[in-house]
Amino acid sequence: MVEFSGCKGFHVWFRFENPVEAEKALRMGGIVLALSGIDSATEVFPKQEKVNRTGNGIKLPLCIHRKSKQWSYFMDDNFNQIDNWEEHLFNVQFIPQEKLDEILSR
Repeated sequence: MVEFSGCKGFHVWFRFENPVEAEKALRMGGIVLALSGIDSATEVFPKQEKVNRTGNGIKLPLCIHRKSKQWSYFMDDNFNQIDNWEEHLFNVQFIPQEKLDEILSR
């Protein structure tokens, strides 16, 4: 899922079927960056392989950006705002553990 941040950037969200170890989520983010050609300075969360008690703070989706005071929103494949985001979220498929392990093993 792609979300406009409410300012000048975008967030890419993955929905996993079950809780995933931070190390696997971090590796998945690195793979996506490498395959997409996006600048390697892009932030990936979680930021470390082991999550401490609180982990990293993140901006939740569909909230107001603190600096710009604009709402964030989900986008379709053509980067247009999705108005019926509830239906969109309902239809987004979860990544099963087996698929994640397959991606990480390559």
